[in-house]
Amino acid sequence: QAMSFSFSPISETLSQEGGCTLEDLLDLDDVVVEARNLSEELVAYLATDEMVKKLLSFVLDDPADDATLDVQMRYPVVCMEVLTSGVDEIATKLMEPENLQRLFTFWKPTEINVLLANLVVRVLNGLMQFDFDGIFDALKESPEYLTYILNHFETSASEYFVSLLSFHTDVVNVQQFLIESNFVPQLYSLFDLENSAKHSDVSQSIREVLLSVHFSDPLFLSFTDSEHITVLLGHMMDSKNPSALRYATRLFSTLLTATRVSMEVEYLSEEDDTPSLSTKIDPLADISELPPFLVQLCKEAPTLVKVIETPLEKKMLLQNKDSITPFGPGRLAILQLYDDLFSLNIMCVQKEIVSSGLFNAAFELLFAYPMNNVCHRIVELLFVHFIEQTGQMAQTKFLKESNLATKLIETHDKYKDTKEKPEFLPFIYNITISLVFSASNNNEVDAFLAQVDGWVEYSDFIHEYQEASTPDPMAPTAQEEESFLPDDDEEPSDHAYNEGHDLDEEDLEMDDDENLSALNDADDYSFELGEVFFTKRENEAYVY
Repeated sequence: QAMSFSFSPISETLSQEGGCTLEDLLDLDDVVVEARNLSEELVAYLATDEMVKKLLSFVLDDPADDATLDVQMRYPVVCMEVLTSGVDEIATKLMEPENLQRLFTFWKPTEINVLLANLVVRVLNGLMQFDFDGIFDALKESPEYLTYILNHFETSASEYFVSLLSFHTDVVNVQQFLIESNFVPQLYSLFDLENSAKHSDVSQSIREVLLSVHFSDPLFLSFTDSEHITVLLGHMMDSKNPSALRYATRLFSTLLTATRVSMEVEYLSEEDDTPSLSTKIDPLADISELPPFLVQLCKEAPTLVKVIETPLEKKMLLQNKDSITPFGPGRLAILQLYDDLFSLNIMCVQKEIVSSGLFNAAFELLFAYPMNNVCHRIVELLFVHFIEQTGQMAQTKFLKESNLATKLIETHDKYKDTKEKPEFLPFIYNITISLVFSASNNNEVDAFLAQVDGWVEYSDFIHEYQEASTPDPMAPTAQEEESFLPDDDEEPSDHAYNEGHDLDEEDLEMDDDENLSALNDADDYSFELGEVFFTKRENEAYVY
């Protein structure tokens, strides 16, 4: 144990005339460091029943409204740090039934203090490292504790379950306990209308748990169980519960990501040609052979296409008083989801989605939301990824059924002589470029396109468009244009080179971007976050 010097602030406080209070110690900056250093006199003072209960009270009990800022903010954090400082004597006291009960029943009320909840998670995780079996036994003896915590997945409670799934060597036993405790159904139930304000946090927390298990683990399979997925889809399809569609869709994307990773052949080393995974799905598999959640996503495709086609009831009033229908996060989430589905490259899945009418509905979105280039980008990606990832026969069938080539030509012809070009036109051309490239490697597709009226002329234009859009390798780069470079000591935002560029890390903070064009929105906003789904014009509007 580390030596504690008599002249330290801790020693002086402990030996002060009139005695020392816990608050006196919590006011000291080095109390946590001394605890971690196992200061003998500090440990002797803190590792008593009375002091451990007081430390817990600061972490568990809501401070009074008129409490000082230290009581409200500093003391709870410092107490958590002391309780998790690695002092075995304190951890042993915390493992006593009465104290464990206090830690778990903290989660029982409907409304809890989120700041304190984050601290309680830290304490529970610390105890798991100290005595995992003791914590796990407490859960098994009182399974209601599990429900208490699950009801607050809008906090950092997911970290507790990630630790639960990570700290024990017998992971299967832990997962089986969670399955028997209806862990997944309870989580999916949090997407009901009553919890709509929590959907974003709940979705992120569940995704963290999902990422802590393997594709073939029992718990992952429980997340994809047909009965459980039906419950989740039921919340998603509730027209009165739009946020469930937006955020539950992200869970499906996480499930798809795990599925895609499982399909990739990995090798244990460069010399070893033995695959390390045995869960690969055959791309030619029948739909009945797929995981249940994939089957249900295919089954629900026509219903989700109807969601894409149905305009939102709410309107947005722009600063110029024009009224528009917003694109909406639900559409973005659905399009992202099916774009992820295509990445699996499973033929029966592709066939089901094509027959659902998804591509026709997506193409029409370009015209319905001509100023929203977040919409334009996701539609482009949907088409391009499908074209790139399908075989010859599937591509030809798709082109025949969707009439895509004719639609591309008609759109180009409609605007080729107009002075003002629609902002979605470059995305139309990007789809065409992908199709032209596919035709150059696919004789069947090339032969089909050659028969489409106007395709030859249109493809010639696309070649010219590509050449005009390709930067000249001999042209000076931005770094070589000295007249546009700021001096080393000059603030970037003060120079002409940065004028009109959004330098903010937060996309919605656009004080330095006076250009309200939608042309760069899709580059500014992250699809993964999915939070920004309007153009700059729409972001400055308000809903009425």
